[in-house]
Amino acid sequence: MRASIGVRPRGGAPAWRRTELSEQKAVALGDDRARVTATVVHRFRDRRQPSIEEDVIYLDRVGDRWLLAKPSATFYRAVGYGDPPLRSLVPP
Repeated sequence: MRASIGVRPRGGAPAWRRTELSEQKAVALGDDRARVTATVVHRFRDRRQPSIEEDVIYLDRVGDRWLLAKPSATFYRAVGYGDPPLRSLVPP
């Protein structure tokens, strides 16, 4: 995984540099589940303009910590997907 983060993929997608969280809204789905809708700003190594999009992040509470329930679109961007799969947006 580490070798693919920030590397330009064969398909020609841009090489990810970093993502900044601009805004977020959390919604509780139950006692131990939550969904965060976040506005994220992606920066790519080979593009001057950032890409701004909404991401959906699903979380599970494990003990006293919140952990990712599944990879979000931001994760897929970081490992080289030009267009994250739709499965990254649907609940786990």
